[in-house]
Amino acid sequence: MLDRSFRFLCVALAAAAAGCAGRRPLPVEPVTPHELPPDVVQAMETHRQVDHRPHEFVLHPREERPRPLVAFNRVLGWALESEGEGGQFERTDEQQLWGPYVGKVVLPAGHGAVLRPPEPIPLRDRFDTVRLWVKPREPLREGQPGRTLEVLVRDAGGEEWAFALGAIRGQGWRLLYDRVPPEIGEQVRHPVEFVGLRWSGGAEEEVHYLDSLALHVEHLTPLSLPLRPRLPVDWPPGHALGLHTGEETLPFPADPSTVVPSLREPVRRPQVEAEDQGVYRFSGMTDRGPFAYRVEARDGAPVVSAALGRLDVGTLFAEAGIRGEIDLHGAVAVSRREGDRVRIEYASGAWYEFRLIGRSLVVDAYLRGGEATHFEVGPIRSAHTVQSFSLPGAPAALAEFASVLPVETDEAGAPVFVSRVFDTVRSAASEIEAGDGGLGVARYLPLSNGRRSDLYERLVLTVAERLEEVLPTIAHDPAPRMTELAWSVWRDLEPDEGLADMAARAAADREMGLVQLVTGLGEEAWQDTSDNATLRIRASDRWGGDEALADWMEIMQGHGIRVGLDIGYTEMAALNEHWSADRLLRDRLGGWRRAESGRYGVKPVAALALQEELAPVLANRYAPGLAFAGALMKAPPWRFTDYDDRVPGAGGFVQAWASVGELLGREREALDAPVIGTGGPWFYAGLADGLVSAEEEDGLQAPPYLPVFELIRVQPLSVRFGLGRLDPDVPEAERSDALDRLIAGQLAYGRNGRLPPPQWGDGLRARAAFAMQAIQGRYVGRKAERIAYWDGERYVSASRALASGVADRSQVYVQYDNGLEVWVNGAAGESWEVRVGRAVWTLPPFGWVAAGDGLLALSATLGEARVDFVKSPEYLYWDGRGSEATYAEVASAGPLVIRVVQEDGAWVLDVRAPGGTRRFGLGEVIPQGAVLREAALFGEGGAPLGVVEAAEDGQGLVWVKSEVPIYRAVFRLDESEGELPEALAPTVGSGE
Repeated sequence: MLDRSFRFLCVALAAAAAGCAGRRPLPVEPVTPHELPPDVVQAMETHRQVDHRPHEFVLHPREERPRPLVAFNRVLGWALESEGEGGQFERTDEQQLWGPYVGKVVLPAGHGAVLRPPEPIPLRDRFDTVRLWVKPREPLREGQPGRTLEVLVRDAGGEEWAFALGAIRGQGWRLLYDRVPPEIGEQVRHPVEFVGLRWSGGAEEEVHYLDSLALHVEHLTPLSLPLRPRLPVDWPPGHALGLHTGEETLPFPADPSTVVPSLREPVRRPQVEAEDQGVYRFSGMTDRGPFAYRVEARDGAPVVSAALGRLDVGTLFAEAGIRGEIDLHGAVAVSRREGDRVRIEYASGAWYEFRLIGRSLVVDAYLRGGEATHFEVGPIRSAHTVQSFSLPGAPAALAEFASVLPVETDEAGAPVFVSRVFDTVRSAASEIEAGDGGLGVARYLPLSNGRRSDLYERLVLTVAERLEEVLPTIAHDPAPRMTELAWSVWRDLEPDEGLADMAARAAADREMGLVQLVTGLGEEAWQDTSDNATLRIRASDRWGGDEALADWMEIMQGHGIRVGLDIGYTEMAALNEHWSADRLLRDRLGGWRRAESGRYGVKPVAALALQEELAPVLANRYAPGLAFAGALMKAPPWRFTDYDDRVPGAGGFVQAWASVGELLGREREALDAPVIGTGGPWFYAGLADGLVSAEEEDGLQAPPYLPVFELIRVQPLSVRFGLGRLDPDVPEAERSDALDRLIAGQLAYGRNGRLPPPQWGDGLRARAAFAMQAIQGRYVGRKAERIAYWDGERYVSASRALASGVADRSQVYVQYDNGLEVWVNGAAGESWEVRVGRAVWTLPPFGWVAAGDGLLALSATLGEARVDFVKSPEYLYWDGRGSEATYAEVASAGPLVIRVVQEDGAWVLDVRAPGGTRRFGLGEVIPQGAVLREAALFGEGGAPLGVVEAAEDGQGLVWVKSEVPIYRAVFRLDESEGELPEALAPTVGSGE
């Protein structure tokens, strides 16, 4: 043993003295070469007893598979080549993963680098997969470009191949992975040898740790997956729904017609008849007149045109249909009527079925054999003026709307409306890709075995006189716990502050009267020093552990804030204790599908199994007040499409959507709480109780307001919070106007409120909450009975406003089915006078008024000043915006929130002054004849105040004054009987 060690030392010293010829290698630490047997290493060194492994590896040890080609425990002779200065490579135990050492590379700023072993390392076997563990020492700063990493091999013909592992971002250990495309693998001549790692890009110096490089064949074994509850829709024979074919039935969709527009009036005399050979006419009658669709069986693809009354609307389906690498139509083989349907078959084997449902023509397209690459819908062709538009809540890729204005009419003429909608519940596609200014394209992408699924698509075509009649249906029941959220306002957390600071802010919010807030803590709750922050219920050390997080949850909810914790069931880091490659989504090459976070996607069916294990623990350990799904609903369901050919139904996004919908329902049950997530409503309205607006909805804060789809189709199903998120860095002088735009937009779209950041101050946070709560509490779950726009002289329907351009004024009126009325002035450059009962209010830009059900709420001009005022049985809110304006019940320059309760037979007035005030006046809010008997006034932080003045001014107001700012005042009045003061329970007449 000693002789062998002595020989090794001589070799090492000689190698260190000799250096390298040619391109100068950067210095490396002289340590044991990788060829040396482990027993020699053990004899030579006494390792320090350190353990820098990640928590997951310490708590949940696992076996290293596959066996690495390079473990980086011995790296003598390795050289880092670069044009830059300051780079180096060495072995270190600063970080550890599988063994006592890892490689540490310092990459010079502004230059790439290549790390090479002293000699090429031969591979014993073929490979189709490349894997390497990498850990950046520091996460990249925002905007800093990340480096990309490639594995270099040389084949038997001397050709060098590079296999890209992707960009290195984030922090912590991550497993980089590349699946070699078969067409590339076939060109590599074996045997091959590993010759290096190559980094590209990078503006600044970076340090990366390396471990366990493996090039191997990934052997995929058959999967045993349980059947899931079936979707209650009629899929054609031979087009399986994969795993969703179990004995139980999912509760969605609730209507078998799914997206087909619902009707206010029945269709009379629906019929289909043959007009000529291969030409068929579907027709019906409504109270407004007849409609018809004409279907022609043409070679190449069918053609559909429509007529409404005497108007030839135009061609709605042509130059479209099933597409592939070859012509998938050809000549018409047969066309025939079969009862109430028409079937057109083509020589290629493609066929179409047409039928009438309500006033919509439903087009079903089929092709077996996996030859179709996509299904597309061509443009609308018409002799008249066609104006396409999109509606918020209905993604343009899934639903296209257009108005057709007859050329012989002027701008004020009556338009005809058209919708063309993908039935996303009846699609075997992999994804729906956005089109060029029109409806999207349903893509059929190859599975990991190279095959495509059979094509099945449903397209719904509708023409009508009114826009409301062409709106696609979201065929879900109302979310079961949405009404619990009716008065809730979303409060974004500031997780960088820490638990104590966030709890202190919650206490301050409650002190100024903010209650019924909801929020969610995302993966920050579980974040360790890596990107391993999903599928965990071990609280991050930065929070102080599980007990500290549980205590914080209790404190927050004691302050009236319902908090949810997001486990992130659909993404997984390789460090995670639940890691298994069989649980991962597979891409079209059979590799792991990478999520945007740098983690890997989890199969939806695997997420359901993990949810069953983790959700009860989450409920028992932290008792969250919400089932928070975070970003689960932010992306469309094809983000979760699995291309793993071992999974029944692989390659179709509908199975992923059904699994996510099932997961939401089970999370609600497991946590016994409403489920809230971030994202749009098309797929998840009704499945989630609440949807928090995504950042991209910021644009909806600005006109034009187009809330028709949301108010009619989405409003009855789920609560939606906010319209994007207000930026904490908005200059102070612009914040009030920005908040006005947000509130006006929220009211126009029927959203619940969302608080601005704490940096914006208590006064604006109070406005964001109290301007909304009494109104939203009355429209959550309600359907809009009427939506109209003011054209400067009169109200016109949404249909006419969209066709004529009046909608661009965004002076919107909405009447709900419970009588609530809301007016919103989205005209940025003009005021709008509206009549509410016998009163006329002047609404400045982004002003509003709401009335009904004991409510009068407004942001309007009073005299020369703009004021905010909400009078309801629940509370009274007032803000003079710096001007000491007076209105019957109250006077103050700043915001006030007043609640009246009966306590021990006496009235108690609780007055909060967010931001503090030195004087305010109370009028009709005090019951007639009552006298102030006792008063307790408090300053900032709840400190009691000493000298306080309270005196009547002879004008019906009692003024309360103090030398220091008042933040809260509690008054006890004369003993009284009966109901609340009339001033807090007004009756407001209906507006026009």
